[in-house]
Order: sequence, then C-alpha cells, then structure tokens
Amino acid sequence: MTALYNKIKPFFDVAYNVVLFICKIMLILEVIFAVIMVGGRLIFNAQPAWCSEMILTFMVYMSLISAALALRRNAHIRMDVFDRYLPKKLLNIPDLMADVAIFAFSIMMITQGFTYAMSVKGFYSALAWLSRKFLFMSVPISGVCIFVFEFENVVKHLAQLLEKEEAV
Repeated sequence: MTALYNKIKPFFDVAYNVVLFICKIMLILEVIFAVIMVGGRLIFNAQPAWCSEMILTFMVYMSLISAALALRRNAHIRMDVFDRYLPKKLLNIPDLMADVAIFAFSIMMITQGFTYAMSVKGFYSALAWLSRKFLFMSVPISGVCIFVFEFENVVKHLAQLLEKEEAV
C-alpha cells in the first residue's frame, strides 16, 4: 500500500501547488480591489460599488479552498489530548476515522453546495453581470478540493496502518 501511495503522491503534490497558486492569486486580487476601494474613497470621495463585492467573493473562495490546503498538511485544528496516552499503533485509527468523516462531509459539500448554487441562478449581486451562483459555487469547488486531499490522507493512513500490521 505504501508503494501505491508513493506512486500517486506526485499527483497530489501538483494539485496542492495549483490550489495554493490559485489562493495566492485570489489574495493578490483581493488586496488590489481593496486598494482601489480605499483609494477611490479617499481621492474621489466615492468608491466603486463592485469592489466590495469582488473582495467578498475572493475572500469566500480563498477561505474555503485554503481549508483543503490545511487538511493536506494536517494543519487544521484538532484535538490531540489523548495522543500521548495511546500506543503508536492506535494513533492512525482515530486519524483515519476523522479523515473518513471529513471525506463524507466533502461529498455533502459537493452535492448540497451544487444544488444550492444552482437554485440561486438568476439572482444578481451588486455587480450586474455576476450571478450570485458564482459566489455560492465556492462551496462545491472547495468540496472537490477537500475530497481530493482527504482521499490522499485516507490512502496515507491506510498505508501506514497496513504497513504496521505487516511488520508485526
């Protein structure tokens, strides 16, 4: 199982770098729109109405998609109070259970998020040309990212669990 994980790991590395690059671009665009908004308010005493909507949209996308990045690196908030009391062999089991639960949640994000995003089509935001569907599509898109990185975590934990059982 470890050999299988080592073969598919480069795919996940590329996916991670692509998602990280997209998050960086969104952060840069968010800062640019904030500068335009504040500059317009200070210089012209009026701000473009679309700037705050774009900042909100990029902030929502970046925060939801970057959660997948944290999950891949195991940088998310988690309770590890009992980790020092459990034997090393048992530590993978709670991690695997948590990964399966997050994996299931990502499937729910994809299905329910897509259903909701499709239900708001036709409603427009402050930007006359941008449908609210675009804002709500951030949920299923981040669900896909979480699905991909949680799949990697599940395979990695299964590989570690089976490797330890084979060694015994």
